[in-house]
Amino acid sequence: MAIHSKKAKEIDVYIDGHKTKCVKGKQKVEINGKIQFLDSYMLPLSLLQYNHDNRRFNLEIQEYETQLGRELNASDREDVKKIIELLLQDTTEAKKLKDDLKQLGEQREVAAITHDGIVVNGNRRMATIEQLHDEEPTGKWNELWVVRLPEDISEKDLWKIEAGLQLSKEKVADYG
Repeated sequence: MAIHSKKAKEIDVYIDGHKTKCVKGKQKVEINGKIQFLDSYMLPLSLLQYNHDNRRFNLEIQEYETQLGRELNASDREDVKKIIELLLQDTTEAKKLKDDLKQLGEQREVAAITHDGIVVNGNRRMATIEQLHDEEPTGKWNELWVVRLPEDISEKDLWKIEAGLQLSKEKVADYG
């Protein structure tokens, strides 16, 4: 299913207007059983959205939504604050990631986003970078290094990418 959302168009415009600044190189991603080399980018956090349906912390979200009596909206700023809080609730893991980002000065690993900017893998990294940006509003921490998945990617491949990237990492934080 092709994605033609307003957000996808905003990302296209940003990439077209900032090619020399935001393109970081090719990344290997398995799609439909084949390795593809996709461009990676440094994209502003404002173009990206947390994945409300992320399977790694979905239980926490569902529990909170039950208490709240409604679904969290990943485009509402107040709800995003709660999503960030849920992502960073393991303070030990959150501190490790934050310290690692600060020490290195950048991400070690690329995040993955849908064509319209929903973070498939890298929600905790984005939350930590957003936290760093709030603490140090110098402009250094206002982008996420991402590989942008094709607009026609299947749900099956999205799941494989989310599970494969997240569950194969030794630094994975335990959610739920």
